[in-house]
Amino acid sequence: MAVFILGIVFDKVIRKIFNIKKEKGRSYTHANKIHKRGEWIIVILFIIVLFYRLSVASIELVPALFTYFFILFAFRAFMEWKYQRETRKHILSVSSLILLVISGFCLYAFNII
Repeated sequence: MAVFILGIVFDKVIRKIFNIKKEKGRSYTHANKIHKRGEWIIVILFIIVLFYRLSVASIELVPALFTYFFILFAFRAFMEWKYQRETRKHILSVSSLILLVISGFCLYAFNII
């Protein structure tokens, strides 16, 4: 729960520091069709791999989720940097990626997951 609260606070601080406006309406918009299709491919591949690994061999769900979100945020940050650099949304995605990595290491180091 603390990680989610930290994420919300971190999001607000980064938005304020870099003057990144929050979009009204939808919570997220893709840079272009390639970005949208790429994220859908990542989601579909994750679901396929997850079902395969759960049926064939036991897999720990938390590391798989961290891997999925790492790949998703890295792809998102790259696409935003490449196609929407002026909005500076890629800074928010990179900072979310860094927060994910730090929280993952902390949770793993303290044997919480």
